[in-house]
Amino acid sequence: MTASIQEMNYGSIGQYVSVPVRISGGFGALTTSTLLKDNGDVFIWKQGTAHFIGLTALCRTADTGATKPVIGVKNNGGNSVLSTNITVTAADTVYTSGIAIETSNGTYNNVALNDLLEIEVTTAGTNGNALDLIAYFNFILE
Repeated sequence: MTASIQEMNYGSIGQYVSVPVRISGGFGALTTSTLLKDNGDVFIWKQGTAHFIGLTALCRTADTGATKPVIGVKNNGGNSVLSTNITVTAADTVYTSGIAIETSNGTYNNVALNDLLEIEVTTAGTNGNALDLIAYFNFILE
């Protein structure tokens, strides 16, 4: 059986949560599924059941090469929770995945108490000199 989301009702503004995550220094020089861990950090969800609905990000210094880093988010080391990853092209520019709910893995972006979320770099930048990633994990609480 397959299904697709036809509609999402957000409920009250109090159900929306956006959590900042920062990577100081370089990112995007190599592909990795553990960017936070690689930089000595973790993100553990400490609220109730929620749905990861999107990613917002910017960097302070962009990669100067032709190919720019592409980032996404994984849950508990498994599948990506985004249907659309973000290409971080220019410095100090906000990029968003929009509402990017990944439905192919059957979990519809469910996030539970103590789930470990991780930033992944799916495409490395050509010169590997992008710096200082600021990302926001965006959730809707159940």
